[in-house]
Formats: sequence, structure tokens, C-alpha cells
Amino acid sequence: MLGKVFQYDFRNCARYFLPMYLIFAVLMLLTKLYFLISPAEGPLSNALLSLMISSYVFGVFAMAILTSVFLIYYFYRKCISSEGYLTFTLPVSTGTHIVSKCLNGAVWQLFTYLLLILSIFLLFPMDELGRVLRILQYILFSRISLDLTVPMIFLSLTLVTQFFAGPLMFYASMAVGQMVTRHKVLTSIGLYIGLYMVISLLSSFGFSFLILGSEILSGGDIQTTLTIYSIATFALALAETVLFYFLTWFFLGRKLNLS
Repeated sequence: MLGKVFQYDFRNCARYFLPMYLIFAVLMLLTKLYFLISPAEGPLSNALLSLMISSYVFGVFAMAILTSVFLIYYFYRKCISSEGYLTFTLPVSTGTHIVSKCLNGAVWQLFTYLLLILSIFLLFPMDELGRVLRILQYILFSRISLDLTVPMIFLSLTLVTQFFAGPLMFYASMAVGQMVTRHKVLTSIGLYIGLYMVISLLSSFGFSFLILGSEILSGGDIQTTLTIYSIATFALALAETVLFYFLTWFFLGRKLNLS
């Protein structure tokens, strides 16, 4: 059943994301084309170059923001608005709906970031990017001589977990916000801001003590400090994901109020 619900969510979200990706791809190709055929330097050429670069930067930020906006709107429309009556009368558990929309959000976020990375490799000279990567490799592996295998594994797991924790934080805020009878959207926004501030504050204090404690435990060894820090970062991201999932499941499954 999860596969069918995910396919339904994916197809519905594609109506929002594919036009956005098409517009960004056209903007990216126009910028690359201008780089290839740009005329000699002059006031007009410099103005057009600034315009193309500004448009590309604006497109990057717009696509990153719209990705979250689309996912939030889709969840609200399907689970919180009047369509929620249809969603929750289907023979599908609340947990299945939440997991499907988390997977859907993670996939579309991944597509967005892959397109952004592709645009960087397309627009900027490969030799310049290669030079930057070689410098980083030299600093990390030649000068400092660190074994980053374990930290990179846990940081990668943290990144994957954040693909789920990010949307779930919005979903949890909306799930709690739907409890009120009026101004559900404003309540959800306020809850998200408050939840974000609390999580950020706790994370700041936690990581401050963590860095101090890891340095004491490791005797100042950078390798051990990085390992402890990466494991703790993953543990925090995983705890946030579980917490946000439980809040969403509890308030949608036990305290649903669509009036």
C-alpha cells in the first residue's frame, strides 16, 4: 500500500516541480550560452553579464525555497484542508500517509539539489572546480593527515536523515496547528518558528558541551573529536526525525480536527 500512496503523491507533486525545473534549466542554459558567446568587454556586456549571473543566483534561491513551499502546500492540501476528509477515509494508516509524504519530500529535495549541483558543474569551468577539489584534498589528507572515513560516513547519514527531518518539522507544526479552529496556517507558522528556535537553542548548547567534552575525552586529538562530533550530529538528526514523526502521527491520527 505504501508504494501506491507514494506513486500517487509523487505524480501529484510532479505537477509543481517539473515546471519549476524546466524554467530553471532554461535559465541555466541561457546563462551558459551567454558565457560561451559573450561579446567583448564593455558597459553593455558587463551589464548583461551581471544580469545573467543575478538571474541565476535568484533562480538558485527561488528553487530551494519553492521546494519547501511546494512540499508544505501539498501536505497541507492533502492532510489539513478539506481534502483531509478524503485522505483519512481511505483504508490506509496514518503512518503510511506520513511515511509516503516524507519519502516524497526526500526524493524531490534530492532532485532539486542534484539539479543545483549539475548547474554548478555546467556553468563553471571544470579546471577551476578541479583545482579547488585538489586543494581541499591536499589540505585534508596531506597536510593534516586525517582519516575521515568514519566522520564522512556519519555526516553522509546525517545529510540523508535531514532530507526527512526537514519536511517532518513542517508536517509536525501543521499537525499540531490544525488543532485550533481558526487561523490554522498562522498557528502552524508560529509553531514552526518556535519549534525551530527551541531545536536550534538546544542544539547550540548541546554541541558546545559536546565539543568541550569530546576534546577532553580525546585529549585534544582532532581525529577523535571529529568522529565523536559526527556521530553525535547523526544521533541528533535521527532524534529530531523520530520526534517530528511521532508528533505528526499522534496529532493526525489521534487529534485530527478538520473543522
